[in-house]
Amino acid sequence: MKGIKSIVVFWVLVYILTGWIGVYALDSAPGPSGKGHGRHGEGFLKVLDQLNLTESQKHAIANILKQNREQARELRSEMFAAKRNLADAITGNSFNEGAVRSAAQQAAATEEQMAVLRAKAFDEIRNQLTPEQIETLQKIRADFASKIQQRMERRMSPIDQWIDQNSG
Repeated sequence: MKGIKSIVVFWVLVYILTGWIGVYALDSAPGPSGKGHGRHGEGFLKVLDQLNLTESQKHAIANILKQNREQARELRSEMFAAKRNLADAITGNSFNEGAVRSAAQQAAATEEQMAVLRAKAFDEIRNQLTPEQIETLQKIRADFASKIQQRMERRMSPIDQWIDQNSG
């Protein structure tokens, strides 16, 4: 059980850490507030605020995000559809390993495309930052990773307790 939990936590952390600049940062369209996350892009905006950017840096970063916005929207739509198909394959009326594997591969391929887009945008943004701002960014990322790990452990605790209570 610990092995499965570790794998799940690892992949969730990978997804979240690559996503902190990702999907919502590339699209500033307003959306409904989510618990602890705010509107689309607000978390990334908080990070940018902590970097004390100059006006020229703000302009350059805004242009980088704008250049990637449409492709990010398209990939987000593809990702939503791929994850919906995967969920349908997992929870279908009967187990079909081929369908699950195929849907998982499609979801992974879309995630891969989004990760590459995020990484390119992040590299361009990082090139606009001073060494001090990069150091601040690294600290923010480390703090974020720690908070995500703690949150995942808290969220997994009830299911772990339920399993322990009902598996003995």
